[in-house]
Amino acid sequence: MSAFLLAVGVGAIAQVVIQIVPSLRDKDGRLLEPATVGGVAVGLPTMFLTGSLVTA
Repeated sequence: MSAFLLAVGVGAIAQVVIQIVPSLRDKDGRLLEPATVGGVAVGLPTMFLTGSLVTA
C-alpha cells in the first residue's frame, strides 16, 4: 500500500513538472533564461529553509 501511495505522489509531482516546464521557456524555446535560473536558485533554498523550520 505504501509503495502504491508513493507512486501516486511521484506521479502527481511529475504531472506538475510537465505542466509548468513549458511556461518557463522563452520565445526562442530556451529553458535556461537568467530569470528562470534566478527563480530556481532562490526558490530551492527557500523551500529547504521553510521545511527545516516546520517540524512534523
